[in-house]
Amino acid sequence: MRHRPCGIAELALFVNPLTSFLAAATLVSYLFLYTPLKRITPHATLVGAVPGAIPPLMGWAAARNTIDGDALLLFGILFFWQMPHFLSLAWMYRRDYSRAGYRLLSVIDLQGTQTCGIFSFIPWHLS
Repeated sequence: MRHRPCGIAELALFVNPLTSFLAAATLVSYLFLYTPLKRITPHATLVGAVPGAIPPLMGWAAARNTIDGDALLLFGILFFWQMPHFLSLAWMYRRDYSRAGYRLLSVIDLQGTQTCGIFSFIPWHLS
């Protein structure tokens, strides 16, 4: 297997600097914000939804070399979709997350009231 240069540099060289910047922002926010926050606050899921929603922006930037309102709409749809999606998975595996020391909403919301509230709130606002 041959080694390749950094993907962020390849994006800058062969696609455009905006796409490269978005890839770097995704990497940095996921590794240095979202990942450590999982052990500190249940709001980490909101932070993690940002790098999770950036890939459509990268595709848009790669094709058009700009970010406009349509691209931000795609970002927003994916950002808000992630909340009920992730929280449903986190609810199923809440014991595992608790044992791992993560302070996710599903771990601290023992009755599921807040978690369920997010399930019912977000889908109605996306339709």
